[in-house]
Amino acid sequence: MNNERRVQVYGCIRSGTNVIEEMLLRNLDCVPTASKQKESPYAKHHAHFSDSIDADLIICVRNIWEWLPSIHRLTLKSHWHRDIPESFSEFIREPWSNTSPYDGMEPFANPIKKWAADIRFWLSLPNEKMVVKNEDVIRDYNSVVRNISERFNLPIISDEVITRECSPKVYAQSEDGQFRRGDDILNRKVLSEYTDDDLAYVLNHLDIALIDELDYDEWHTVDQRKPKRKEKGMNKPKKKATTAHKLKVAEQLLKSMGVSDSMKELYDADADTVKAASEGMGRDVQNALRAARGNPIDWEAEYKALELPTVDEMQKVDTVDEFKAGIPHFCIGECIVDFTANVVGNERQFRKGERICMTGGDYRKMNNGQRCMKPAAESFRKTFRRYDGQDLTDKHLMVWRAGGIGDLLFIRPILVHLKRKYPTCTITLSTKEQYHDLVKYWEDAIDNLTDVYFNCALTYDLADYHLSFEGIIERCREAETTDVHDLFARLAGIDPDEVEWCVPMTAPVDNPFFAAQPAPYALVQCRASAHTRTPFTGYFIEAINACTKAGMRVVISDREGMWRFVEDIRTACADPDMVINFAKFTTGLHDMVSLVDYAAVVIAPDSAFCHAAAMQNKPCVAFYGPFPAYVRTARYPLCIPLEPVKSQCCPWSGRECFIHAHETNQCQHNNECWNNLDREAIRDTVRKVIEATEL
Repeated sequence: MNNERRVQVYGCIRSGTNVIEEMLLRNLDCVPTASKQKESPYAKHHAHFSDSIDADLIICVRNIWEWLPSIHRLTLKSHWHRDIPESFSEFIREPWSNTSPYDGMEPFANPIKKWAADIRFWLSLPNEKMVVKNEDVIRDYNSVVRNISERFNLPIISDEVITRECSPKVYAQSEDGQFRRGDDILNRKVLSEYTDDDLAYVLNHLDIALIDELDYDEWHTVDQRKPKRKEKGMNKPKKKATTAHKLKVAEQLLKSMGVSDSMKELYDADADTVKAASEGMGRDVQNALRAARGNPIDWEAEYKALELPTVDEMQKVDTVDEFKAGIPHFCIGECIVDFTANVVGNERQFRKGERICMTGGDYRKMNNGQRCMKPAAESFRKTFRRYDGQDLTDKHLMVWRAGGIGDLLFIRPILVHLKRKYPTCTITLSTKEQYHDLVKYWEDAIDNLTDVYFNCALTYDLADYHLSFEGIIERCREAETTDVHDLFARLAGIDPDEVEWCVPMTAPVDNPFFAAQPAPYALVQCRASAHTRTPFTGYFIEAINACTKAGMRVVISDREGMWRFVEDIRTACADPDMVINFAKFTTGLHDMVSLVDYAAVVIAPDSAFCHAAAMQNKPCVAFYGPFPAYVRTARYPLCIPLEPVKSQCCPWSGRECFIHAHETNQCQHNNECWNNLDREAIRDTVRKVIEATEL
């Protein structure tokens, strides 16, 4: 077992932190820092520390409706430093005194605000992190183990399920297979402890944006209200809530939240929808909450006003031409107030009157809790002018693809081709800000760079043509038979054979590493951004050992937060002194260009460095599994792909599965394709490439 890989568990008290720690110890190859690093200043599950920590993070969360009664019961029997009201109704309204990092601040208004502040603090930490819901652990323990394994690339060492004998503080499996902890059981109708006024109070103090970020429905347990307990010996039938009763409760909620008569009328107009779609009182509370916040949005009508693509228009198509006939899943929203929002991890200011282009899902997130945008007068559908090979002389072209690195590298040669063909054209690229450190140096391909939430007046409106690469791989079946470069070129109305596909990139060589380390070396990338495209670590160790045996030094690259993962691989190699952990030295995404330039050979999965090696005209040994190599490397003359025999790629289907990053959980066979790479072929191929390389 590897004792260096560290995972820190954080979470509010009574959120399942102990069971996750026990899970990490028993099921995964890692060390939970809270259990093994007692001397560490960040060893506690529930603490806050401003200093950076060298560990991946798991943030445990629990449904607010179940957490509040649970923390109330705990505080009543604990010896905390303040008096706890015995009444639950009083407790949820009681100010919560502060501890680090909130010392010196006013107390939180109530436990609801404290719950949100803790979670937001942990989510703000810069480490790689994963949110684990207490409810998911209860529903399917083994799925959570697999998800953590995939997220942090941790080997599963045991399928043992935690029992009460393992730890009396964590879940035990009952006879009916339901995981339990004390009296808190998933879907146990804990809302019987809430009065209607309590429900209204909690709803009115929820951090709706956080609820959405955690993928919780803030009212989804309201329909779990527990009926009154039966008297002993009685067998009373369960009383169903009538529609009249549900509407009465909703009216009480509206009244308690100070909803105006005009808002109430707007709510009442939707009563038929409530009656038809609601089970229990969940939808009533949802509509009441929206009305109380001045946000009674009918999303079906809103999407029609935005003129977003319909469900039928978003279905997979067979060919590029069919895809081009559709419309990208974008809309334009007009800001009706000044507000701040989190955009891909960064806070951004939006001003009243700005027209912002975004996806339909992002528009809905922006308007969650309180309306801050409305559909623009002119929709994206009406103003989108698709580029399909038109003359760009003195024209402006706007291009966008959110990411990742490989997709941007597929696009770059196309933009270089257009700039060479039309020197007077202007090209603006929209992509996530995390990739700007790489693409901002593409002076031969782009003139302007913006993020994925762009102000139409400054970008979109100025363009004569628009070119979106979003969805072309994911929603076009031709992507399973055609090289991606050809696919992208045809989407842009360009003959693929006219494009120079391997155009070297430039970037500043400002990392001291390159002055201190001798070249050449073999550059190794040990993981892809998607778990399904990441081969087993043992294959990379085989390749690294083949390099060092041939006398070539090896540099393993990854981001700074993964340096322990890289260190584990380095120390497992036959000659670790010949292997350099570059994760300790990385300064930014642009380092990738210099790393490849200084390398003699690149060894990588179907990911960034494989495509960067082709751009820089470097030989590359590439590992392919879920996607066949011919749909990625047909335009890479120096790439040598290694992949399973097609009939062995997936024993269940006999072919590649084409599972994308967002579809990782669709692989039901634990990436069996990676079991069928030939280790001897890896060693021989690496040795031959090194021998053929002019050092």
